[in-house]
Amino acid sequence: MSTGDSRSANLQSAEAKRKVLVIDDDRDFAEGMADALVILGYQVDIATSFDEALVASERVSPDGVLLDLRLGQSNGLDLLPALRKNLPNLICVIVTAFPDIQTAIGAVRHRANDYLRKPVSPEDVGWVLNRCFARIATGHQSAVEENRENAFGRLLVRRIDNLLNETEQGPDTQQVFSRNIIPGFFVAVDMMLGPERVQNFQRRCGDLIDRLGGGNESQNFWDKFCDDPEARSIVVEAEANMAVHFISPDRRLTWFANLINTHVGPGHFSRSKSKGEMSVNDAAILLVYLFSDLEQTLSTENGRKEIGMTSGQQSCDLLVTVLKELKRISTQQERTMCHR
Repeated sequence: MSTGDSRSANLQSAEAKRKVLVIDDDRDFAEGMADALVILGYQVDIATSFDEALVASERVSPDGVLLDLRLGQSNGLDLLPALRKNLPNLICVIVTAFPDIQTAIGAVRHRANDYLRKPVSPEDVGWVLNRCFARIATGHQSAVEENRENAFGRLLVRRIDNLLNETEQGPDTQQVFSRNIIPGFFVAVDMMLGPERVQNFQRRCGDLIDRLGGGNESQNFWDKFCDDPEARSIVVEAEANMAVHFISPDRRLTWFANLINTHVGPGHFSRSKSKGEMSVNDAAILLVYLFSDLEQTLSTENGRKEIGMTSGQQSCDLLVTVLKELKRISTQQERTMCHR
């Protein structure tokens, strides 16, 4: 098969298929991924260079691209503006075998929809693509479907809700962040947990919704959902998997704050007119609130044993150290704010 040829499954109607362009200079990876995505129901083309990708995108007008960060001597991110010039709603998932903070930030600045590390399975890619396409089709979802999809996110946002002000002039001095931070917050969560874990947490939340009687939109239902012991178990496990990313807190807090700032835009980060963007110390405050369940669990002997059984005692001790350091940094910020 020549580069640029289209592969498609015969199990679905053409109307139901999304067109995906796999752009990777590793032909074996591109063809293998294309074959797997076809089985998952996509219509797939491949391109193995910058120029081939431009030609293929004009020919097939893909709904989404799986884009390698390194295309020979070219940077895959430089291709995105050209692709989106004629396809402004194009979904883009970045894949790379060379992940680091700068490339992650670059992907976010170029408005990539997700960022995956090689090696990556076709199932993970398919799940991420499905989630991205679902987000742009939410107008066709019922309220129950939306609630089920967002259940894991609700659990996490509930942990930081006291920090989020409803309006720019909210009266509560404790509420220091605008809700405009939430898009960047979820980008960071997705990157820290990875698609497989996020998918697992979403599934467990869906099972819990079923057990509790369905996903209606009443506040009482969601209070019951968030207070359920299984929901707390999901949250603690997720917090532990995210907290380990902050072993080197200064470096990772910079990464976290940059993700927030990139998605918020100038002037929308804080209720305070004097604060244009999230700082490293602000990020520490946010994470202290986010990891509150984990801290509470680690403060008890039974909780430490529970986490130690799944992650090992060494990881348990490491998490305690990470949380202490985040609290130290956040306390410095709180003192600074008090002296303004």
